Amino acid sequence: MSELKTLTKEERAAFIAFIAPFAQDSMKATGVPASVTMAQAILESSWGQKADGYNYFGIKNWSEKAKLIRELL
Repeated sequence: MSELKTLTKEERAAFIAFIAPFAQDSMKATGVPASVTMAQAILESSWGQKADGYNYFGIKNWSEKAKLIRELL
């Protein structure tokens, strides 16, 4: 695994700006606050540094529906 770097304030802000719309959409669908989803994404992916293919939660799903969702992202 490659070494994780310490991100600048601007890099952290850019990551939050990138994931915020997805977290807000998720909140509308699930009721889970966007801030909770974003905090979990930050923790589990080290600010996106350990997220293969935007998979911030380490979820493995190779179904046809999951493939379609990955293509849309």
